[in-house]
Amino acid sequence: MLVYAPDGGMAVAIAHAHRDPLGVTDFRGGTDRAKARALDTFAGYGGTWRLDGPYVVHTVKACSFPDWRGAEQRRRVSWRDGALVLSTDPVEVEGAVQVAELVWQRIDDQSLPPKTGNRFASP
Repeated sequence: MLVYAPDGGMAVAIAHAHRDPLGVTDFRGGTDRAKARALDTFAGYGGTWRLDGPYVVHTVKACSFPDWRGAEQRRRVSWRDGALVLSTDPVEVEGAVQVAELVWQRIDDQSLPPKTGNRFASP
């Protein structure tokens, strides 16, 4: 999920499609190994955004990866078949330098629940 607000706010949440459940109801529960795996299969951050030439720059205010807090994340912007494509500069991941590319498809408003004011209406 990627959200860009007109006022310059932004948020992103990325999760692997097949995350293992922790098997607990306590939000802070689970084994250390299970919690580490959950963190490895999810990334999320929020902050502000601005355009800078062919890039969108995210200034990170809060993040699941604490080292990004206060940092800028720069992504090259392009479009492919109507989808937004955001690409990183080359970055080291698990010892290998790579370029990550995320393709974002806009949700059709018709697929969202009906809204009344700022709240979702009951179906």
